[in-house]
Amino acid sequence: MFYSEVWEKAQGAKVWIKGKEYIDFTSGGIFCANLGNNNPAVRKAIADVPFMSSYRYDTKIRQEYREKLLDVTGYEDVAFFSDGSMAVEAALRVMDLRYTWGDTKKLSGTFHGKTKGPQGLEEVRISEGWVQIGGGNNYIVEGYRGEDAHFWSPEIISELRESQKAGSLICFDEIQSCFGRTGKMFAYEHYDIKPDLLIIGKAAGNGFPLSAVLTRYKEFFNGVDLSCTHGGNPMAMAAGLATIEIFEKFNYMYHLCVDEYMLQKQLRRMREKLACKVGGICPKVNGRGMVAALICKDELEADEIYIRAFKKGLLLVHTGKNTVKIGPPLTISWPDLNKGLRILEEVLHDIQN
Repeated sequence: MFYSEVWEKAQGAKVWIKGKEYIDFTSGGIFCANLGNNNPAVRKAIADVPFMSSYRYDTKIRQEYREKLLDVTGYEDVAFFSDGSMAVEAALRVMDLRYTWGDTKKLSGTFHGKTKGPQGLEEVRISEGWVQIGGGNNYIVEGYRGEDAHFWSPEIISELRESQKAGSLICFDEIQSCFGRTGKMFAYEHYDIKPDLLIIGKAAGNGFPLSAVLTRYKEFFNGVDLSCTHGGNPMAMAAGLATIEIFEKFNYMYHLCVDEYMLQKQLRRMREKLACKVGGICPKVNGRGMVAALICKDELEADEIYIRAFKKGLLLVHTGKNTVKIGPPLTISWPDLNKGLRILEEVLHDIQN
């Protein structure tokens, strides 16, 4: 039944399916609508665009968004695309062209899309206290490991930083973690490293198809054809610009501190209560900011949590593995956040008993 139900309506932190109201702890699927489903300001910005496509021709709205995005991120250049996989493929191609004497690798357990490029990358094994990262290669890294909201250890970041100093290119894939999801505008800000390349998507357009690759270097994209039929189209640019302007206007990064405290504290309190009962369900909790994951003993336990929550009116992210992810919109009201957490606690209690 996972993701088989048809959404009829979505607004803010709520979704309606077959007339029933659900609290959305997925932010529009998988963290696409950080500013809430069907955000009226983003929707209006898209509707106000006078035309839909321009291909390689520049537009005023593209210039405005480009300038704003580079200002917010502190990067020097950007190329626009329509979805995350296209942006990842472009980043891999640029890294291969700019750094020809090594391969591009990914960290074990990470996900960078379903296309051939990222699927074929060699994995670097990592474990607690042991890292196998060395110079001579480029690395693409998720802002946090997507399947279980695991944030990288200082040891791993240190190894990446040393490789970067030796000439390796470090690319952070923040398609899932960008624009406030982790409590900071971008997840790499939690670490002592500045990626050479930064990939954004999903929440960049608050649900409207938009992705981009940013670079620290002014002429890094010169001579590389990064054109894309719908990349940088006026509607996507309007959605992206509106998203940034909403963040700035309402200072969501400040309010996130309170919501993060409520979410993470409540989840850990639930786990502590469950841990008091021997032999029952007691999932580990990973997370930071407005993203969390319940690490279950197996996939069947994760299935049960997802299904029971759905029946009670709560949408969670099912990973297809032994984890269930939680990521409410950053704009969720405290009553809706508490309601969703109460439902989740009821689900865990019911399974426990």
